Amino acid sequence: MKKLINYTFLLWTVALTSCFDEQFEDKSFTGSLLEFNNTTLNADPLKTTLGVDDGAGQLTEQVNLVGPQFTTEQAISFGVDTDLTTAVEGTHFDLRGGMFVFPANQSVANMAITILDGAIPNGESFDLVLLLEGNNSIEPSENYKRLYIEINGL
Repeated sequence: MKKLINYTFLLWTVALTSCFDEQFEDKSFTGSLLEFNNTTLNADPLKTTLGVDDGAGQLTEQVNLVGPQFTTEQAISFGVDTDLTTAVEGTHFDLRGGMFVFPANQSVANMAITILDGAIPNGESFDLVLLLEGNNSIEPSENYKRLYIEINGL
């Protein structure tokens, strides 16, 4: 009886695993993606909001490269998610051209914006949602391409 149970178990194991068509396909990630570092630190990127004060000046944020490093520097563009942003460029913030450079052979770069002074009344706030756009070689990660910033009046 034990032999029958063992053979039955073996037959089912072989039968069930033989149906996996893709068991030998390579599942390695070979692309390159960009992500805001702050959004990767929280399980829910939508809940990662940076609070800054009106007139804070330069705000520098780390951007990570996921994938192989490039042997040449990469110019990366970024912008604003207009559907989620209530702050006004030129009044509340300045994107500084909306570009930053990823140095050659690096996995980390810094991008900077300026939080302008005096445009927000005390107790009020405006939302700024930065959006990584990438370039021809590097795409932004769909889950970590937005950075939520709340600009608070003083």
